Amino acid sequence: MMYQALLAIHVVGGSAALCVGTAIAVLKKGDQRHKMYGRLFVWSMLAASISGILMSIMKPNPFLLLIGLFSGYMAWSGWRILRAKPEHAVVQLMAPIALIAVAMGMAVIAATSNESTIVPLFFAAGMVFIGVTDVRVALRLRSGPLPKKLVISRHLGLMGGALIAAWTAFLVVNISLPQFQWILWIGPSVIGTIGLTRAGRRFAIS
Repeated sequence: MMYQALLAIHVVGGSAALCVGTAIAVLKKGDQRHKMYGRLFVWSMLAASISGILMSIMKPNPFLLLIGLFSGYMAWSGWRILRAKPEHAVVQLMAPIALIAVAMGMAVIAATSNESTIVPLFFAAGMVFIGVTDVRVALRLRSGPLPKKLVISRHLGLMGGALIAAWTAFLVVNISLPQFQWILWIGPSVIGTIGLTRAGRRFAIS
């Protein structure tokens, strides 16, 4: 009964995040509608992530557990970066360090799996890259408020990453490609990262 309730929350949250996040991607940025949809997206992603984490504990699946943590991290951090202040630097630093620890767990899964290691290694590398980038941002925050362009750049990258996660889940669940399922896991990240890179070129990252 509890598992079915969590599954319902996961499906509703994931579907809402997918629809709202996609709408945000094509609508005007920075206005009140964007902010309202953004809050809905974050809460929907967190609902999908937390319910997914709990389900992966009830029916043990370490890979999906870590994916749920990764997705939740991107949504939470993408929202949090807009409100980051120097006095929040410690919390801002602890989160990406935890993400890097999650990446190490994903690497262990890849090393001990009897199946293809491509997908867990790909996500482990992505977690490390995002974690290291956010550690740099948190260390910079200790010296004072972050430049607006940097804040927007990280917000775009993290929220975009969370949306990519929602699309990845949708494709993996609804499409079956025997022997090539890894394409559905990796493809959205590759395509989405290219799009995010192009969209964020005008913002300074360092």
